[in-house]
Amino acid sequence: MELFVLLAVHPKGLDREEICEQMWPDVEETLAAYRFHAALKDLRAALRDAAAPGE
Repeated sequence: MELFVLLAVHPKGLDREEICEQMWPDVEETLAAYRFHAALKDLRAALRDAAAPGE
C-alpha cells in the first residue's frame, strides 16, 4: 500500500525511477525495479479485491 500512498500524494504521477528512488533509496537499481514490479502487482490485486468485495 506504500505505492498507493506515494502515488496519491503525487497526483501528476512519478516515473518508475522516481518511485524506486523514493521507496528504496539504498537498494541497487535492479533490486529496486524488482520490488517496484512486486509492489505494483500487489497494488493491482488489492484494488481488484476492493472493487469486487462480494466475489
